[in-house]
Amino acid sequence: MSKTLSRIVAAILISAAAVGPAKAYQVSPMSYVLAPSGQQSSRRLTVDNTDANPIDLEIKVFSVQVDENGKRTFTPADDQFLVFPVQATVQPGKSQSFQVRYIGEPHVDTGRIYVVKVQQLNVTYVTRELEPGKTSKIALTTNFNTTAVVQSPKAKSALSISQNLQPDGHGHVTALVNNSGDGVADLADAGWQLVRGGHAEPLPGDKVKYGETSKLAPGASRWLFVDPKLADGASLTLPVGR
Repeated sequence: MSKTLSRIVAAILISAAAVGPAKAYQVSPMSYVLAPSGQQSSRRLTVDNTDANPIDLEIKVFSVQVDENGKRTFTPADDQFLVFPVQATVQPGKSQSFQVRYIGEPHVDTGRIYVVKVQQLNVTYVTRELEPGKTSKIALTTNFNTTAVVQSPKAKSALSISQNLQPDGHGHVTALVNNSGDGVADLADAGWQLVRGGHAEPLPGDKVKYGETSKLAPGASRWLFVDPKLADGASLTLPVGR
């Protein structure tokens, strides 16, 4: 294989890993809440193999810390969860259930964020045309990060805006929001509104960015990045009662 063709293959591999073609399998649910103890402390994850080949999977659990810019830090937390099975092979067209149970500290004062990762261990191949008459097999693996929030059923988030929309000097318009409640907040489900000239209008979800995750832990803050065209002359607010 020529150096030029090797570079093309490498570029396709990187692109495929980043955005991927049709995924070989699907996982549901992708986000869920678990109680610290009792019947609500477990959830079943379902994997559907939509590929023509078997897939080998493994479940890993991580606790997650998120900084003000939405960047996540992962710490292994397999000892806080009981997963069955930990590994499994799913045949083409078949489904596999994984039972995920929280077995950590039974009394949780504030909500916690975890990632339960479904990791593919084997490699699947897809054929891509590099140029007319030349094809290449691309090796792919697909991983899913599901989000598990562990908190009391009575826990509630309490969002507030400590710094409203203003330019950050880098071409963005930002606002700083806080969660003073004892439950994890989902910023994507907050119902943000823009107020301009006394009139409030919904802020489209694709016009605001939260970083790597929309989850905001109790006591934490997060910078929101809002489309500058929409934010011009507006302020950010929450609907009454949120």
